[in-house]
Amino acid sequence: MLDTGWLAPHTEADARVLAEVYGPAVDAFIARVGNLLSAKAIATLKTTVDAVAEWSLARGECSALLHGDYRLDNLMVRPDTGEVRAVDWQTLSLGLPAPDLAYLISTGMTPDERRAHEHDLVADYHRGLRAHGVTDYTFETCWQDYRLAMLQAALVPVFGCAYGTRTDRGRPHVRRDGPARLRSDRRPRHPRPDHLTRTGHGVAGPRFWVPMTRRRSSFSRASVPLVGK
Repeated sequence: MLDTGWLAPHTEADARVLAEVYGPAVDAFIARVGNLLSAKAIATLKTTVDAVAEWSLARGECSALLHGDYRLDNLMVRPDTGEVRAVDWQTLSLGLPAPDLAYLISTGMTPDERRAHEHDLVADYHRGLRAHGVTDYTFETCWQDYRLAMLQAALVPVFGCAYGTRTDRGRPHVRRDGPARLRSDRRPRHPRPDHLTRTGHGVAGPRFWVPMTRRRSSFSRASVPLVGK
């Protein structure tokens, strides 16, 4: 993968740039949607500013393809088979893969649901890695990487809100992916615009894919193992 010329691990220069832009992005995020956050959530978010550069370089020896925006709305599922495909690969990079796992779990559940099920979900993910030939990665290390990677759950919505173009589809994501993750009294709301339904063509003819947000019951069974592929 390093031979591609456009995929490369995160560097110290990248970390410095991230630190420079993340602080102002957090300020912009709070200014825009701070009325949806608790005082505790805002304080927690502000503590991530000083940590983001060091965090981005952590575990640099463990590298794999990283989707970067791995959430339910970017997963399409075949209703007849449960087969799952990921879309929206514009943030593809190399790095510790745990941020994809952490972002998927943290934005796909309420905080109470996450606390109740995250250990089992990470265990499913780890079993998926082993089934695909990863043998030198213990569950204990996987769990610690998952915990470390939770900052991704703040990073993506902060940058999306601060620097992204406002769209009708994006507004519900800001309300869901940011505040809902930090407040236990707000349940995530998943927009279901009709244009998200996608069509693919395989050897058996047309196949219709629907967003993973319409298949929340398939979350642990179908989507988590895919992260390890």
